[in-house]
Amino acid sequence: MFINLENFESFSYAWPTGKEQYDSILYKVITDGGNFSVRVGFTNDRDIKPYAIVFVDNIPRVKFRPVNDFNDSGYMISTIKKSDKTFYMANEPLPIEYACFYTGRYGDYIADAVSRKDTAVIVVNCADILSMIRHGTIRHENRIS
Repeated sequence: MFINLENFESFSYAWPTGKEQYDSILYKVITDGGNFSVRVGFTNDRDIKPYAIVFVDNIPRVKFRPVNDFNDSGYMISTIKKSDKTFYMANEPLPIEYACFYTGRYGDYIADAVSRKDTAVIVVNCADILSMIRHGTIRHENRIS
């Protein structure tokens, strides 16, 4: 994977429920699967909790949410989905593309995780943009949102 930083800029995305504004970093990414424009956008939710969205070719592919102790650890998690868009469970073998990631169980990081508590997640530091990009491009190449 080759990654080239393009620029820093504000970015807005029109979701069905309204527009959202992000502080973002734009990258050009080259993988075996092709050339992509990847934007990693950071914003806060209504509870003032930070989160990140990875947009690949302007399509939102992954969301990283802060873990319970984010203010101390800086960690964020994102679910790992199958090609049928269901979630991998933490006790299932993951695709080889995820061998380089630190993975875990959703419920170990998010206290309010009732329905997703056994879902497999990748765990990254909020500054680990490379891992965020890799997760987003894996989903993009497999057409999973």
